Amino acid sequence: MDQNGKNQIKDWSSKTILIADEQFSYYILVRNLLDDTGVKMKWTRSGIETINYCKDNPVDLILIEYILLPTINGVETTKQLLKINSKYKIIASTYNNCEDEFIKAGAVDFIRKPINPDKFIRKLTEQLFKN
Repeated sequence: MDQNGKNQIKDWSSKTILIADEQFSYYILVRNLLDDTGVKMKWTRSGIETINYCKDNPVDLILIEYILLPTINGVETTKQLLKINSKYKIIASTYNNCEDEFIKAGAVDFIRKPINPDKFIRKLTEQLFKN
């Protein structure tokens, strides 16, 4: 926050975030939180759908849930995504206590649900604009 109490949100209009979560309501929550950034957002609801999307479309950041029904889970999806492109920035976002599994699989960070909006935006900003 700046000295006037307002969020310092960068212009993210050149960025694309993929939300891989079976719950459309989480996509809407994230979309509402990031509305002022101008970021492009896409939503997938399964591991296979996420992998297929990433094969054909560039993304700057992937937010992934542990449980991606009805196919492979988020940890396995993370591993497969990093085989496609080892430079993907993947942040796990889940209620499950599986941070170590995701980090070992190659995720760059972990955000526990329910999310803290300020912490969430800070972590995404760090990854999106990290050199």
